[in-house]
Amino acid sequence: MRIVWTIMVLVLLTGSGWIVMHAHGREADQKQAEQRTKSAIQAIHRHINVISGTQGAELNGRGWPVTVDPTWFGSSVPVNALLKGSRPWLEVAAPDESDLQHPLVRQAVDRDTAAFWYNPGNGVVRARVSVMVSDKAAVEAYNRVNGAHIDTLVRVPADATKQ
Repeated sequence: MRIVWTIMVLVLLTGSGWIVMHAHGREADQKQAEQRTKSAIQAIHRHINVISGTQGAELNGRGWPVTVDPTWFGSSVPVNALLKGSRPWLEVAAPDESDLQHPLVRQAVDRDTAAFWYNPGNGVVRARVSVMVSDKAAVEAYNRVNGAHIDTLVRVPADATKQ
């Protein structure tokens, strides 16, 4: 009987250890993906600023490129490492969103949602986050990646400029 208990305890401890190691691995992967995505946002910003300063693309009345062209990056197009699978690369904000600091939808809820959002009204670029275990976790990831302080994943248009 003692051997059975010993074996059960060993199995339990081994399983617990595997679970803890797996959780730490996922956390490290998430942090790495967030850092890579932050770097991607910075790269897009740098190109937008260069293009704005050199007028290397069509600019709007506020001096920002009307769009972000992936060919500006050659073979190193920035990637949102938080999102898997194919999807549109970047969404350009609509003219009625020109004063927004964040997209109305901040989470990539399906494959049709772009990885990045660009507002030519103010030159802001944001990365969307994936669907996560909780909305709180997704908001926290969005804030870390985008250097933001939002409190919700979706903003209704009427109060979208408040964030």
